[in-house]
Amino acid sequence: MKRIWLAPSSKNCGAMRRVIFSLAFSLLLSYSQAQKIHNKSIGLLTENDSYMLMGKDGYYTNGLTFSYAWTKKDTGSSTINSIEFGQLMYNARNGSYKEEWKIDRPVTAYLFGKFEQTRFYHDNVLRWNIGLGTIGPNALGRQMQEFIHSTLGMYKPQEWQFQLRNALSVDGGITYSPQIFAEQPIVNIYPIVSSDLGLTFTNIKVAALLTIGKKNTNAKSSIWNATLNNTENNFESFFYFRPNLTYNVYNATIQGGISSDDINAGSLNRLLFIPKFGWQYTNNRISLNLGITHTGKEAKEQRNSQWYGSIGFNYQIN
Repeated sequence: MKRIWLAPSSKNCGAMRRVIFSLAFSLLLSYSQAQKIHNKSIGLLTENDSYMLMGKDGYYTNGLTFSYAWTKKDTGSSTINSIEFGQLMYNARNGSYKEEWKIDRPVTAYLFGKFEQTRFYHDNVLRWNIGLGTIGPNALGRQMQEFIHSTLGMYKPQEWQFQLRNALSVDGGITYSPQIFAEQPIVNIYPIVSSDLGLTFTNIKVAALLTIGKKNTNAKSSIWNATLNNTENNFESFFYFRPNLTYNVYNATIQGGISSDDINAGSLNRLLFIPKFGWQYTNNRISLNLGITHTGKEAKEQRNSQWYGSIGFNYQIN
């Protein structure tokens, strides 16, 4: 039988061209979206001793911080800026104490706002910040804790009548983390030196960050919010351990305002060992950090040390 070859009609050719063009356009669009860079992010950090499910509710009992970070829309940018607003809340061993003699750690909150800048020199990190804040009734700790406890059906806090007086503050800080050791596929360690100087916190901290898992270099890691403007695969999933040795010079949440003689102030423990461990996960726009921290007795009057949990979340936007 003789085979008959039928040439495609111009109508069929046009339809085929449209299909091929549509497929090519879809692939190009998908690729461009995958390569799209994001130079801004919003973040939330919440810390609470209740996350440990140990029935504790005291000392550093709640922290809530909102952040907004941005950088130039340039893949070669080595500077990240951010602003943060937050509140840290401190109670005695238990928030239900009505008697002043039971208060073993000064009661107060710290309300603050700050500007922070992170610079990368190859894989060395330099970060500094400056901010304003207040302790005392103006920090709205009583209102926040009563709202939280009322919403969750918990006991009514009783000890805010003994809180520290109002004290405004200006604070600054600096952190440096050099890339001393060559980056390894699984296990890495980074030294971190930092210091706070101001009317709320003045201290010196020496720490080491040990990571186990898939982590990018410092200049591209979510540890420093450095995944902004990253067109490469920014996937990270690693466990970390960060032992921290802190020497405290001043802490207004314990000693009260530097210019006031507060009858509810406590005595500061100068040297503290504060280990933290957790898990960090990053993929595309999302970054999640789950951590557990142990803090020694910040005030000499404290009966116990403390464990608390933290949840950090960042989302990149255009």
